[in-house]
Parts: sequence; structure tokens; C-alpha cells
Amino acid sequence: NTAQLPVVLMAHLSIEGSDRSGHDESIGGIEYVPLSAMGEGYDYLALGHIHCPQDIKGSHHHARYCGTPLPVSFDETYPHSVSIIELEKGAEPQISTREIENPIPLVTLPHDPTPFEDALKLLEEYPEEKPAYLRLNVLTKGYLPPDCNEKASNAAKGKACKYCYIKTTRERQADTDESKPISIQEMQEMSPLEIARLYYRETEGEEMDPELCQLMETVMQKMKSKNNS
Repeated sequence: NTAQLPVVLMAHLSIEGSDRSGHDESIGGIEYVPLSAMGEGYDYLALGHIHCPQDIKGSHHHARYCGTPLPVSFDETYPHSVSIIELEKGAEPQISTREIENPIPLVTLPHDPTPFEDALKLLEEYPEEKPAYLRLNVLTKGYLPPDCNEKASNAAKGKACKYCYIKTTRERQADTDESKPISIQEMQEMSPLEIARLYYRETEGEEMDPELCQLMETVMQKMKSKNNS
């Protein structure tokens, strides 16, 4: 007779209102499901997919993401753990966690973006005997020097840490008349090249170089000729 046993439901998806800290949703996006779609009658809903450990708001502790035991990306800066759930039929779950100390942590140098040479200096000064996966947090006005990865790899050579990659943040220029919002009518009156140059200026923080403009102009002329033929 299993009538007095608690009912446990498991699901691997994204519940609306969950904390997605550290998740990169820029590619493909994530479809979110309301908690109500999971139905009723369960004593505990064990959720997977979101890496941050958390109870789902409004579930009264009956639905929870246990999270990953170790960080999967550098942006998962919260503590990682395992969840221990004690269940009794019809009662509110009793939840406790056991935090896990990562023997090889993911470290970002520094916390706030800084010029490459300053970040490189921090990597050079990182303790030789301290294991870690490291990324550099770099602020740049344009493109990074072509030898920046080589310099960073050399700075970590012979140490217990491992250099992984550079996270770049482009320094935004002061607002100009060209960076102000434009209307739909103004957009319709612009040429494709003008729109591309505007987008490039906003995302890259600098003007599109003449060679790239010429290449785009050539492509547009070929497409126009193809459509007219």
C-alpha cells in the first residue's frame, strides 16, 4: 500500500519567475513554463535546468531547483550546493543544503572590467600554487591587441591555474546626436548601409571602416541587380 507515501515529480525545464543568474540566453532564448502547468497532487517537484539553487516563489517550498553542484560558467558567482529534502505525505518539505567547496574555482580578474594591461598584471601576480580557471575582464575602446591571448597564456605558464579566455566590455562613447533614438519614418528613409553603420557604431563604439563599407555596398549592389533580373 503506497497511499501514505509522498509523491515526487521531476522535470527539466524553465519555470516562470525563476532566478536565471549566470545563464546566457542570448542564443536561442529559453521558453518559460508557468508553475501551474505542472499540475497538482505532488508533494515535491524536483526541477533541473536552471543552475542557481532556489525555491520557486509561490510553491511554499514544494518546488525547487537544486542547482548544479559545481559552476558551469564564470557568471555563476553564487554558492553551489546539494539539496537534502525530507518529505512526509501532505506536509511541507523540509529543505537543507550542503555547500560544496570547488577545488578548482572559476575566477574572473578583476571583478569590474579594466584595461588589458591592468588585467594582465593581476594574472601575472596570481599565486603560482593556487588552482583555478581564470578569465580576464577587459575594458576596451576597440579591438584587443592580436597577441593578447598569447600574453595571457604566457602569464599563466608554469602555474597551477589555467587561463581560459578574455571577457570584453566595450567602453561606451558619450551620447551624440547620431546615437539618439530614431523614428520609424527616419529609419525607412535611411539606406541599408546607413543603418548598418549606425548599428556598427552603437555596438562597436567606433565607425565602420571604409573597406567594410565598400564590401557591404558591393553586396547590396549585387543583390539589387539579382532582384531586378
